[in-house]
Amino acid sequence: MLPRSWHLKPDDSERWTVPSCVSCNSKYGKMEDEFKLLITMCMTPTADNIDYIKKTLSSVKAAEGKNEKDSWHRQAKLKKLVKNIMPAKKYEGKDFPNFGAPPGHDINDLQAVKIPGYIDEYCEKIIIGIEHKLENRYIDRKVHDIKIFFCHDNKVNDVISMIRKLGNHHRVAEGFEFNRAVTPDKNGALYEIKLLNKLKFFGSLTLKDSN
Repeated sequence: MLPRSWHLKPDDSERWTVPSCVSCNSKYGKMEDEFKLLITMCMTPTADNIDYIKKTLSSVKAAEGKNEKDSWHRQAKLKKLVKNIMPAKKYEGKDFPNFGAPPGHDINDLQAVKIPGYIDEYCEKIIIGIEHKLENRYIDRKVHDIKIFFCHDNKVNDVISMIRKLGNHHRVAEGFEFNRAVTPDKNGALYEIKLLNKLKFFGSLTLKDSN
């Protein structure tokens, strides 16, 4: 569901897995690889994440390739990553929740990364995985509706309080935790999910209207 490479401390973590077909596994694997790099580019180094940041960014260093082919792939990955980088000043005031310029830095000296268009789909995949792991059930898109929301905490304090009061907190590993509140019939749920101690999103799971 979430690769161990996304855990800030992979040696001391549980890996949640769910069944997946070959095509979906390949599709989401490519998303995860690129998305992880983009998020890592925006992380402020701390004692808790510096090893993770160094290891993740090394994946685009050709000099650290195991062989010529590996070095070529790393170089190609770096070229693709660079295409998603642009001057932060261009997007001043349009910061993604929990991202933006670190305090004390001049935005004119910073770079920004583009959020990929598949971000909602990837976050939906996390929710589907959570439901399979906790409830051992398959979420059918023909029956269920999943919505993803990216909000600044101060704009949704009431929602956060409700989820935390009525739900349960789950810490899978360092860098992967969430709060989940379910309806009495368990057909619906609200989520507050945080990945890499950086990306935070909210989600809802409901039954589609049968009418």
